[in-house]
Amino acid sequence: MTDILEDEVLRFIAEMDETMVENSDSYFSMYVFLATKEKYYTERGESSLANAAAVLAMCTHMALDAESRNAPIISAVVFSDRRSVSPEDLSPEQRAFLEMLYPQLANGLLKSRIAEIALMLDTPRRWDLVDEILEGYLIESLSEEAWYTHQQTFWTRVVTLSRQFRKTTPLRRIESQIQQYIDNHMPENPGICLSLYKFIHEQNLLNSNDNKNAAGLMAFGSYEKSNRNFSLAEHFFSLATEFYKRQRSVTEQLTALFESAECLFLDAENRAQFSDQGNLIASGLYERALQRYRLIPAAHRSLTGANVRIEECLRRVRMHGELSLEEMHSFQLPPTDLTELAEFSINHVRDKEDIFKASLYFVGLNTITVESLQDDEQEKFRISDFFGQVFLSGDGRAINRTETAGSDRAWVRQMKSFDFSLKIAVAGKILPAMHQLLQEYNFVMRFFEELCHCSPLIPDDRLHLTARGLYLGFEYRFSESIHLISPQVEFMVRNLLKQANVRTSMIDEAGIENEIGLSSLLGKPEAKSLLGSDLHFNLVSLYTDPLGANIRNYVAHGLLNDDSSQSDAVVYAWWLYFKIIVMSVTQAPLFRILHPE
Repeated sequence: MTDILEDEVLRFIAEMDETMVENSDSYFSMYVFLATKEKYYTERGESSLANAAAVLAMCTHMALDAESRNAPIISAVVFSDRRSVSPEDLSPEQRAFLEMLYPQLANGLLKSRIAEIALMLDTPRRWDLVDEILEGYLIESLSEEAWYTHQQTFWTRVVTLSRQFRKTTPLRRIESQIQQYIDNHMPENPGICLSLYKFIHEQNLLNSNDNKNAAGLMAFGSYEKSNRNFSLAEHFFSLATEFYKRQRSVTEQLTALFESAECLFLDAENRAQFSDQGNLIASGLYERALQRYRLIPAAHRSLTGANVRIEECLRRVRMHGELSLEEMHSFQLPPTDLTELAEFSINHVRDKEDIFKASLYFVGLNTITVESLQDDEQEKFRISDFFGQVFLSGDGRAINRTETAGSDRAWVRQMKSFDFSLKIAVAGKILPAMHQLLQEYNFVMRFFEELCHCSPLIPDDRLHLTARGLYLGFEYRFSESIHLISPQVEFMVRNLLKQANVRTSMIDEAGIENEIGLSSLLGKPEAKSLLGSDLHFNLVSLYTDPLGANIRNYVAHGLLNDDSSQSDAVVYAWWLYFKIIVMSVTQAPLFRILHPE
């Protein structure tokens, strides 16, 4: 690029920056400006400047996936057979032009976009670009006008990128501006406070100010409730509940919870008076209110009057529509110090030569073995063996029972040990190692497609589905991943048994042939022989045993919720399947593949 060309490019970029001051629609405004410049230079026959404007227009026409760790810059428009431009479409010459132009640009959105593309495509990853990317997204102070159009997206990207590359200063800058804005606004003039409260809750920011911000939310909610704006008030009270919950302020949490339920109840009363679909809307609100009241523990209901409200909600739900769902509870174990194990796992995968070798080291972490769960202490008699046990699922269903000193107590202890070992493996090995890999490599969709294409376990008609399930794990989107992987695990086991001439279906009395489920497949003695005792045990414990994670049943029957779909068991199940696929393309697969071709 000649000096004259460079000066002219910088000149029209400066002109664009002046235009952006007046019209802050972010990258779309940039794209419109640059596309106009491309047309202008083309009509004048200045091809070099037209090409320069076209490359920059391409960059600004891409979309930002703010929470992605691997592919943050994507096509803005995607159809079944075509899509708009993406970073992979840039030619080497266009990349070289951006590389030469980059040092001449001032910090801002355009420089951040070019740096994001380089960070995404270059190998090894360009750590030196991260600070300037963050600075470009933060160059505009918190603004009510810009928050909903683009600033919230940019700040979400800042949070994701800062945590990925361990940058604390940008997070503090965001927290400072948000807290200052919230402190300067009263209930009479909330501005964008509700959205900011949601942002700091979703991004897990300002934890030290949770009680203060929760009190602020209560004040906003009370003001809106007094003005009969029940819907908005409910949002404030509901969010205050989450803030108090993070701080384990039980009394305040229950108060906020009751107030949010009251707003739903009062809003339902108000909506029931509407002639147009009033009963339908009121039914949904009464149902939500019933769910909210039931979240209050029974011991506290009489103090708040929740018992009376529950009875009234039940009566009105019957009158206006369907009954509500039952309340669900979740439990969490206290934290354990796994620093040494995490450091070992990180060092185990660090600084490998390429992405596949790094993946080999990642899946080289030990699986849970049957031998590791066996302990002489398990054979000793315990006081608890005098009593039978009832095991409940997350939604309160009894899923298993054991008799007094029954013969199955050894299996119960083994499953408890598996659950504990699983949590250690995920928190101490899998997640720290994966975080390190994401610092060094981009795990893009193409890598998993090529991996699955090479694997003898994946037929061509399941390649993209399986690759997608593996890819989503590296995006920390395990709740989506497990819904894709669980059926593929069942297919893998069924196909393995079929290749060994084991019958995997049954014919009923009417002569209808149906495939049997994963539990029955793994229950066949040939399955353990083909898979090996350790892998067979892992699959049973993860997918089919009621005392284990029982993932197959939860996925098949729609029982996974927001929490259980991202549990340690789900993470471990994803990693184990990734290990099976990676090892299947090596000379040492986890089990003998009957038809490796």
